[in-house]
Amino acid sequence: MSPIPFKYKRAFVSFMAILMFFLIFTDVLIVSNQRRQMLSELKKQWQSELDLIGISITEALLKHEYANIENFLFQWAEKSDDVLEVKAVASNNFILVQYRSAKPSLHSFVQEKQVRYGGMDLLALNVVRDFTPEEKILSGLQRQLIGGSVVLIMILGAALWFSLRTMALKPLEKEIAVRRQAEEMLRKVKDELEIKVQERTREMNDINKTLLLEIEERKRGEEALIKSEEKFSKAFRSGPTLMAISILKDGRFIDANNSFLNAFGYEKEEVLGHTSLELGIWDKYSDRNKMLQQLKEQGIVQNLEAVLCKKNGEVITALLSAEMIDIENEPCIIVVALDITDRKKLEAQLLHAQKMEAVGQLAGGVAHDFNNILSAIMNYSYLLKKGMGEGSSQSDVVDKIIQLSDNAAKITRELLTFSRRQYIKPVPLRLNNEIQRINSFLKNFIGEDIKIETILTEEDLTIIADRGQIEQIMMNLAANARDAMPDGGVLTIETELVELNDSFITIHGFGRPGMYTLLSVTDTGTGMDEETRQKIFEPFFTTKEMGKGTGLGLAIVYGIVQQHNGYINVYSQPGKGTTFRIYLPTIKDEFDPEEEEATFLQLKGRGETILLAEDEPTVREPIKKILEEFDYRVIEAVDGEDAVKNFMIHKDKIDLLVFDVVMPGMSGHKAIEEIRKVMPGIKAILTSGYAGEKINIPGIEDGGTMFVAKPVSPEHLLSKIREILK
Repeated sequence: MSPIPFKYKRAFVSFMAILMFFLIFTDVLIVSNQRRQMLSELKKQWQSELDLIGISITEALLKHEYANIENFLFQWAEKSDDVLEVKAVASNNFILVQYRSAKPSLHSFVQEKQVRYGGMDLLALNVVRDFTPEEKILSGLQRQLIGGSVVLIMILGAALWFSLRTMALKPLEKEIAVRRQAEEMLRKVKDELEIKVQERTREMNDINKTLLLEIEERKRGEEALIKSEEKFSKAFRSGPTLMAISILKDGRFIDANNSFLNAFGYEKEEVLGHTSLELGIWDKYSDRNKMLQQLKEQGIVQNLEAVLCKKNGEVITALLSAEMIDIENEPCIIVVALDITDRKKLEAQLLHAQKMEAVGQLAGGVAHDFNNILSAIMNYSYLLKKGMGEGSSQSDVVDKIIQLSDNAAKITRELLTFSRRQYIKPVPLRLNNEIQRINSFLKNFIGEDIKIETILTEEDLTIIADRGQIEQIMMNLAANARDAMPDGGVLTIETELVELNDSFITIHGFGRPGMYTLLSVTDTGTGMDEETRQKIFEPFFTTKEMGKGTGLGLAIVYGIVQQHNGYINVYSQPGKGTTFRIYLPTIKDEFDPEEEEATFLQLKGRGETILLAEDEPTVREPIKKILEEFDYRVIEAVDGEDAVKNFMIHKDKIDLLVFDVVMPGMSGHKAIEEIRKVMPGIKAILTSGYAGEKINIPGIEDGGTMFVAKPVSPEHLLSKIREILK
């Protein structure tokens, strides 16, 4: 074959150059098209990623949790290889995040995201992305294509050159194969990029789900915390117990509830920022040290009793409970105090009442036994004196025994009065009249150096009381005032009508609602301290020297007042005198003046028969002898059952029953009941050294039965016998 002419060679080279240019241009177009598609898909993916980030941080922006937003964006930027810069600017131009991993390259571009909520701009997010890895892939692909094209042109040129010589189709087939191979390579690169984008998308979705779950969990925790804080705040503010919170380090109060402020008399501003020591709340520093020591060792304090001081100096008794708490990472102490001041007062009153009751029972029992002994002494002394005859040299000795017996009887009556077991006869009395009557001999009793002043109300003050015991109250209080004013002074006696209402009862701790007569006895003497005032009504308590007082005077007053359903209180300070206030129930009913006592009856009997029942022989025998000397016939009985038996034998002869109340087996009043089943109209006299036993005995003081308290003198017993047989 002949060589191709030169002109054809130039045309062939031109053709090949144009073809090579076309192929290179085509390669560039293909790569550019792939670049646009890939970049478009990546921008969409990255924009979706920014949208998810905007949604994720919207709630944190609304809550101003900027630290959480900053941490989140930094973590996201560091995990993303294609993020070069991140800049987050709040709506007030405050830069929240400024992140840069490297300088922007020629193959980087900027993405912007405006986070909005409810039409309000919250955050401007600028992100610089790096497209260099993908650009390198496409550039390599482009070089491969261009290189391939160059090679292809060279091969094609050779082939065409060869085809001109040999064949024209083989180079075209080879070009087609190469192009297919290039397209397959491009397809593989595209698939790899799509897989990488899908994996990144799945990772972002997983991160977003986790973030949403964490946000939801935190939201629920915050709601529960808010509810818990609201409950605690309401319980703290409006609770009836005293509550306060202080810092452990320096003890300064950071909060106190209304009950605490009201109890101690402080305003909130006066408490906050100060310590309990600065406010002087602790009466004893040892209580504070004990609480802190127990709190340090056990972590909790429960029901620690302590005495605390109010702002005005008053003290209260409280039960303290304390526990350690953390407030904003600061160790604090919350203290809860229960005011038990009123309870302690009631406990003291109960203890005092129980002590008075116990001593009263003891005193009553002693008086009962002692009265039987005194009865025997008085009766035997009477018989002894009567047997001596007039003018005996030993009569004075017997009179002295009788006088001492009377003195001992007065002591037993005082014991019974204190124990509230003395027999009394309450009648309507006008208190003002009684005071005026008693006032006349009080002047002689207390001495001329003490002036008595009476301030009596004009209102009618009528009470139900025993006249003798009202005299006893006045005499004992006057004696107490006299001893308190050794250098003279003023004794003031006042009366008035008062009402005890609920407010009075709450403040003073005693009383029942109603109208009362108030008797006040005030002296200008030495007064007494609080410790003495607390013990003033205790039996046998006295401030006098040994041998100058029994310690029963005020205890007897206390017992009389209690026996008359009244109340007594004392107010005193050292050097400022003493005031006793006695509250006695007032009545409004009119009454007739008490009749004069009957004149003394003839003691001699008229041969009447008396059934005498007494279990103590030393009491029974002298009474029997005395009755027989006064012309009475006596049938003896040693107890109640023996009395009923003897009555059944001699019932037609017996005119009067004289029984002791307490006897072995059947008591005296039970024996009278049995006898009156046979003879209802039989008259009786009951005697006892323990007058409390006469209570609830049917028929007492009704005309058919009399009560005579032991010890009883022979004259008095004989007088009562004549009176009931009249």
